[in-house]
This record gives sequence, C-alpha cells and structure tokens, in this order.
Amino acid sequence: MARGRDGLFIRNHGIFGFRYVDADGRRHERSTGKTDRSEARSVKRQFLEDLKKGTVPTLLAKMPVSKAPDQWLEYDRGHISHRTVRSYRTTLNPIKKHFGDRKMESITVADLHGYQTARLDAGKHPTTINHELMSFNFCLKEAGLWERLVRKYKPLKVSRRSTRQPLSNHQLNHLVATAMANPSFAVVLDLMLTAPTPHATRARLLHCNWGGSKWRAIIPRSRSAARQQRRTVGSG
Repeated sequence: MARGRDGLFIRNHGIFGFRYVDADGRRHERSTGKTDRSEARSVKRQFLEDLKKGTVPTLLAKMPVSKAPDQWLEYDRGHISHRTVRSYRTTLNPIKKHFGDRKMESITVADLHGYQTARLDAGKHPTTINHELMSFNFCLKEAGLWERLVRKYKPLKVSRRSTRQPLSNHQLNHLVATAMANPSFAVVLDLMLTAPTPHATRARLLHCNWGGSKWRAIIPRSRSAARQQRRTVGSG
C-alpha cells in the first residue's frame, strides 16, 4: 500500500484513499471513491477543509431522523436544562414524524421547504413552523450537515401586523352595560375607562376612591416598586 507525496494510497479496485486525524486525535482511513489521482486529491482537500471548519458529517448524519434528535439531546443533556430538553422534544416530534426513517444526511433544502408546505397545509402558523425547523437545524449542525443547507434555506415570512381588533361601538356598549349590572365589576370598569386617558398614571389612580382598597392590587406597579415590596416582605 505505497503512499505518494500527496498522501494518497490505492485500495481495492484502484480507488484512492488517505489517512487523517480527527479533532480527538484519533487516526482514520477514508476512501475518496475516485480512481483518478487528480480527482482524489480534490476530494481529500475538500474533506480536510471541512474537517478544519467542523462541517464534516458525524455519526449522527448516518442516523434516521426519527432517532437522531433524541441522540443529539442525549449528547447535550449536561449543557441545557431539563425544561429546555422537554421543549426541544415536543418541538421536534412533528419533524421526526414527517421524515421518519430518512437518514439525516439525505435531507435537502427542498425537503425542508417541503416540510414548511406540509405544515402550512395542516393549518400551522409560520412562526410555529420556523421554530420547529430552527430546533432541527441545531440537530443538523451537530451532524455536520447544516452548513451545506443554510445558504439556500429560507424561513417562512411572518406578518408583523397585529391581529387584534378594536371593539365596535355595539360591543363596547354591551361590555359597559354588563359591568354596570354587576357591582363586582365596577372597579375594573372604572379602570378600563380611566386608564387610557393621557394623565392616568398609577400614582394618580391610587388617589381615587373606588370602593375600598382591593382594587389597588390590579393596578400594575413599576418593577422597582415590586422589587422593593418583595424585599420588605422578605425582611419582615
């Protein structure tokens, strides 16, 4: 198995291979899949560049999508909280179900965009879909596969416009009439009608006399006031 100056040697059927050392210092042999020496050099050079950048597919890339996310989370379990792990598992379940036994390394940008379409057809919001694929890209990164996908991957556009609608005059009248008919709603009604005014600060509202002191608890405090109250309670 003579080796040339370029570090290539011939394996079975005249295919060139080479040796390399991974990030953990372990030695490996890898086939270029080429019988032409110049093509084999190009394959070796690209592989070593990817190895240096950390984008060489890992063992995770050989796993099916249905199992790879769980393996990735097992790797990182000591670095992220249990709550985050649970969140990732829930978010990645639709990904696992959609791709099933497809190998991680077989996933293409077209597959990711196809997933977007399938989830939109299922009535899911673009924000939800983007969050699912964002979680999946962490898994793809761990597998050394994300770099070849990120250049062409496009998340779904999310509208920034609010979906909230103001009350109509009829709805507002109905709300006020209902509140006026129930004494327990009186304080909330007063606050609702007073708070939108330009000078309705919390300090001014506190000086109003609306049926006792229970209503004070529902007027938001500043963060500093809330912290001061917690310190006072803690020292008591």
